Parts: sequence; C-alpha cells; structure tokens
Amino acid sequence: MGQAGNDSPFATPKAVERMAPQVEQPTPLDTFEFNGFIKVAGEIRASVFDKTTSKNVWLTLNERHDSGLMLQRFNEGDETIVITRSGVRKELKLKTPEIAPLKVAQSPAVVATSNLTTPISESPNAESDEEVRERMRRVAEEIRRRRAERRALIEQRRREAGN
Repeated sequence: MGQAGNDSPFATPKAVERMAPQVEQPTPLDTFEFNGFIKVAGEIRASVFDKTTSKNVWLTLNERHDSGLMLQRFNEGDETIVITRSGVRKELKLKTPEIAPLKVAQSPAVVATSNLTTPISESPNAESDEEVRERMRRVAEEIRRRRAERRALIEQRRREAGN
C-alpha cells in the first residue's frame, strides 16, 4: 500500500482556519434605507429614507443632494447602492417589502346576516337570470331615453340663443 498522506480519507483533518466575521463600524449613515429606484432616459434615481428624521430623499447618480448625500454607485444586478456624506461611505441593499395581511373586523350587520340558515339564492326575493337581464335592459333603455332628452334640451337652448 502507499504512504498515508493528506489525501487519505482516514487521516485526521487539519484544523480549518476561520476568519473572524467582519463587523461593520457604526456610521452616521446607518439610519438610511434604500427603498427603490427609477430609471428614466438612462438616468438613475434612488429613493433613500432616513429613519431618524422620517424623510425620503431622491438621489441622482454622482450629484450631491441638498442634505449632503450623494449616490456614488448603483448596481442594478444585486440591487445595491453606495451613498456618501462628508467622506463616510455606506453600501445599502434594496429593502424588501414587508407584506402583512389585513385584519378585517366584521361589522354587526355582517355578523347578523351570516347566521341565516337559508342560502341567499333560495330566498323568495332572488331574481332569475332572465329577470336580471330584463331589469338591466330597462335601465339601459332609461339611460338612453334621458340622454336623448338632454341632447334635445341642449339643442333647443342653442337655437333659442341663436335667435
């Protein structure tokens, strides 16, 4: 057999050197969130929200904003930006929206009607498809009649004004 070397599956594994995770130092730009971006005619504008002041700012690439912020880099592929202010740089990733379901409170009227034992379609006042179509036809005819009356009245006023 050959000599036991580093390639042997039975050899004791060497200790893997682990690097300590890099901890970002806090900066004054930590309160900013990257909320979104738009691209119009090739120009990129990024929306940045300051959580401490509750104000949103739109930054244009390589232009200093009144607040002192500047959008230095935009990467559409990984949806990140780099902002700077007073020599301090911060890379921000696009914030993912948090979608929470709405809690709908039932009104007393809904609760009272939900206790019905007879389905609505079987109630004595339910209309058949033909009755609904006939009612819709009558409504449409009434609308046409009223529009015609209105046009005739407008035309009559124009003739009277012309005399």
